[in-house]
Amino acid sequence: HGDGSSPPRLREVWEKVSADLAAGWTVQRLAKIASLSEESIRRLSLLETKRTPMEHVTHLRMRTAASLLILHP
Repeated sequence: HGDGSSPPRLREVWEKVSADLAAGWTVQRLAKIASLSEESIRRLSLLETKRTPMEHVTHLRMRTAASLLILHP
């Protein structure tokens, strides 16, 4: 879900996360990027991705790890 169908605010957040998956992402940092409160980004993330912001960060990391494993067994 969340890929391409996110509102621009969250799309920018997930693009930044995807560009630096190893960063120490926090809900506070994600909210600041989106210019939202922590509660607002949490609600929007749940609505769009069915995951909390930090669950979605983990999802993006795991998706990337899985594709790397497939490409480089």
